[in-house]
Amino acid sequence: MNEETKILIVEDEAITSMLLEVELSNLGYACTCVSTGEEAIDRVRMMNFSLVLMDIRLAGGMNGIETAAQIRQQAQTLPIIFATGYSDKKMIEDANHVNPVCYLVKPLKLKELLAVIQSLLKP
Repeated sequence: MNEETKILIVEDEAITSMLLEVELSNLGYACTCVSTGEEAIDRVRMMNFSLVLMDIRLAGGMNGIETAAQIRQQAQTLPIIFATGYSDKKMIEDANHVNPVCYLVKPLKLKELLAVIQSLLKP
């Protein structure tokens, strides 16, 4: 892990976003945080991320699933992890249409999140 490993955190809850950024930064990941789908799409256009950690409910006009679908059009192989409080069957089915690498239910367990990230980013 080093500063070349860039993670885009798409989360509209400021405290959750800050906690994730602190924890992941402490482990050597370079994190960028945004709260809307529109911002996420713009950032993916501007930067080369290693993965995206995406909430489903976001500020702005797009939800995380719509955002992930548009990101997929730009960066087809970019790993997307959904991290959300929604675990109903319909939501999971909708999310699976954009081929996330993982669907984690909040509250997140840091060790589980790190295991997923490390398995995706291993050299």
